[in-house]
Amino acid sequence: MKKGISILIVIVTILVVLLYFQFNYTKKTNELGNANQIEGLTVFTDNNPILEYEFLGTVKVDTSKLQDAEYDHIRDQLIIKAKTQFANAQGIIITPKDKKAVVIRFKN
Repeated sequence: MKKGISILIVIVTILVVLLYFQFNYTKKTNELGNANQIEGLTVFTDNNPILEYEFLGTVKVDTSKLQDAEYDHIRDQLIIKAKTQFANAQGIIITPKDKKAVVIRFKN
């Protein structure tokens, strides 16, 4: 009987340790995918970062003034505006349909 209880305690302990390390690893990496880095900014398109961030502002592109309204060109223009208007920007969350982006800085 004591041997059965000892084995149960060992199994439960191993499970608790494994769950702790799994949670701790997930918490540290906090990733479900990789976002692109373009011109020094982390770019999210139609999604949001998992890491906590602070809202710095919004930038928008007027496509009527652009000769090329393809996504890449709009993205590049949003990046330029974000870096110009917000020197401490670390990322942008782009909504291509609206041709705008939220500029963010990650919390430490």
